[in-house]
Amino acid sequence: MKPHAFAIRNLHAPRSGEFAAPVRGMRKPQVLKNLAQDIIGRRSWAIVVELHGVQNIIAALKGSNAKTYAIWAGWITVAFFSVYPTLNWLTSLRPHRYQLYVPAELSIPFVPQFVWAYMSMYVLFLLPLFLMPAARMPALGKQLVFGTIASGIVFLILPADLGFTRTIPSDPLYASIFAAIFGVDRPHNLVPSLHVVFSCAILLACADCARRPMKMFLLAWGVLIVASTVLVHQHHLLDVISAILLVMLLRRCFTWQNRAP
Repeated sequence: MKPHAFAIRNLHAPRSGEFAAPVRGMRKPQVLKNLAQDIIGRRSWAIVVELHGVQNIIAALKGSNAKTYAIWAGWITVAFFSVYPTLNWLTSLRPHRYQLYVPAELSIPFVPQFVWAYMSMYVLFLLPLFLMPAARMPALGKQLVFGTIASGIVFLILPADLGFTRTIPSDPLYASIFAAIFGVDRPHNLVPSLHVVFSCAILLACADCARRPMKMFLLAWGVLIVASTVLVHQHHLLDVISAILLVMLLRRCFTWQNRAP
């Protein structure tokens, strides 16, 4: 059994007036067992307490994980802010822009509630710090940096216009959220969707390190984010498909190699 995972089962309540106080030198599992007995009270319960990941989180906040994460986060930030806002502004000035969608796509409904899934992408940037070992981070960092550069080249070659009419919902909460999104994001950097590139690259890299339940959760999260880019009318189908293909290519070009003997 791992040192950071333990189970407490079949605990019986202490007698009236007893208190299972921790004793100096007592091991951590025994201390928590005594506390659990106090909390349980008079009834017997089958309790499983798992602290999976606690030590990993502590370790992530110090040592090589944090250092490697900070280095690559810096490079990704530089790449993104050098490419995305600059090309969005340049494309807005170009007289000719492409409509890279089919008319049937414009009938896709606008579902403002999916904005929560859409914005959850920003939480993803923290996941590698806690779910990935430092040795795997450079491969993901390269995927995101070169994915941003490759997307910027396509933005230059295929300047595009969003086909959807941007709509501010009537609900005050959603109105403020979408007004903020529209205020900072011009409708031009479309093919491929960097939102999808970043989300899929990060989630797949984290899923590579995860066990099956967490892997399935991360993949489901990715599906929601990808769907949200279309359902909140920020992207078209070609944007999403091209982004997924780009991520597949990046994962083949920049992959983690286990050099252990």
